[in-house]
Amino acid sequence: MLRRTIVVLLLSGSLSALHAQTPGYEEVLARSYTLYNTAQWKELLRYGRGALQDGNDFLLLRLRLGYAAFMLGRYSEALGHYQQVLNNDSYHETAHHFIRLCRMELGQAEVAHIHNRYLTKETLGNWKPVALQAAGVETSYKSTNVNERGNPLYVRAEATLRLGNRLQLRQAGATYRQQLSMAHLAAVKDNRNILIDQKEYYGQLVAAISPRLALKTSYHYLYTPFNNYQYNNHIGQLALRYYGNAWTAQLSGSEALITEQRVRQVDLQFNWYPLGNLDLYSMSTATWNSSGEGYFCGRQVLGGRVWKGLWLEGNVTLGNFRNLFENDALYVYHALDPNTQKMGLTTYYPLGGHAVLQAGYTFEERQLAGYPNVFFHQHSITGGFTWKF
Repeated sequence: MLRRTIVVLLLSGSLSALHAQTPGYEEVLARSYTLYNTAQWKELLRYGRGALQDGNDFLLLRLRLGYAAFMLGRYSEALGHYQQVLNNDSYHETAHHFIRLCRMELGQAEVAHIHNRYLTKETLGNWKPVALQAAGVETSYKSTNVNERGNPLYVRAEATLRLGNRLQLRQAGATYRQQLSMAHLAAVKDNRNILIDQKEYYGQLVAAISPRLALKTSYHYLYTPFNNYQYNNHIGQLALRYYGNAWTAQLSGSEALITEQRVRQVDLQFNWYPLGNLDLYSMSTATWNSSGEGYFCGRQVLGGRVWKGLWLEGNVTLGNFRNLFENDALYVYHALDPNTQKMGLTTYYPLGGHAVLQAGYTFEERQLAGYPNVFFHQHSITGGFTWKF
């Protein structure tokens, strides 16, 4: 009995000493204020994390930690702190303002402006509910190593329009030209000299349902002349996207009519920002497509900042595919030659605060339609320019 009493007293003494060493509210309030005022952002985050673990969790501390994380470019961490503020005060203007800024920095403008209704005109500045957000062009020249396939040229121009706090409209027009020789297609006139002069329209409407949820509806029309044949191709896609602090997830389904064939596709996409910003990011997509006997394939993108303002992004598609829809059905791979491999690299370089230059290379291996044992390579050089308003 005496031994048990001694142990209890020793434990009580240890716990009392530990409690005495744990900083209280007044100390955390004062210390975090000093670090905040002296702009010691890293030290403030380190100290604040420890204070939270010790049970010191209050509004001013969360606001200071959120701002410190924002100043260090750790936008995902800042989102967590500011969201905690909103959990206790859903109308807090500072928290809404910085969540909006963090979403913009993470390239998630579609759910950023839903916070505007909590902000004053002074905070919003010259922001306009209806405005052009971005405009750009992209072109891709492709070369092949078989005589039966000419070198394709793809050109697209697009613009994104903001429609209030919740809606975003993206529209694009594109052309695709290629010369083909397909002697095995007896029904096609002049089948050794087929000119594809394809015209395309793409439209996407994104609606922010909540600060963490968006609904996307996309439509892609492609007019594809094939000598004495003409095809009107239609793709419709519906997607639901959830926005976490350091990740997003999207489920989408597509219904299409491609060269008079019904095609369905389901995609599950997961994006991850391990550093809490765009200095490093991963995009993983798993796809099921009903073309032919149906197939599964996966796409992996890994990108990040490699030097000052230069970003590098690599991508690879695993698995054979045909009639594949990528990037919310913006890109449609519906050539008669099925793909067996696809991989590429893209660089992005911002110019000032508005312009972004893009350059990339893509390698594809394809099976020559009509010749099951014949494969050829296609190399694509892509360039682009985007202006953000």
